[in-house]
Amino acid sequence: MNDTANNDRIAAEVAKWLKTIVGEYKLAGNYRKHSERTGVWRIQAAGGMRFLKIHKEKRKWHPEVYAYQNWTSAYEPYVPQLIAVYESPEAQGVLLSEVEGQLLRQADLPEKQVLRVYETAGRLAR
Repeated sequence: MNDTANNDRIAAEVAKWLKTIVGEYKLAGNYRKHSERTGVWRIQAAGGMRFLKIHKEKRKWHPEVYAYQNWTSAYEPYVPQLIAVYESPEAQGVLLSEVEGQLLRQADLPEKQVLRVYETAGRLAR
């Protein structure tokens, strides 16, 4: 399972778990192909589009799970819903709903506007 975060494919044990949650699915995108730490895949399933995020480091995963379980409800409907949590000795992950919109990294915005987006997000998080 060492290649989970930097491979086009989802590791077999994660894929098996994912299938128990969403049923048959197709990979619709890989957003972290070259990451050594985290894998992020867009999943197309009968229930809609989902995002699967797999962490190699538990210290990065645990705060994310805590935030989704305890804080993000205050920001609905602007944040993904936590659908399921994956944990094994080799990897940890979250399965999230898709939120309508555009990824900031895919938006063709001037640097000044990108900084404003981050500043606004920071203010909202306080």
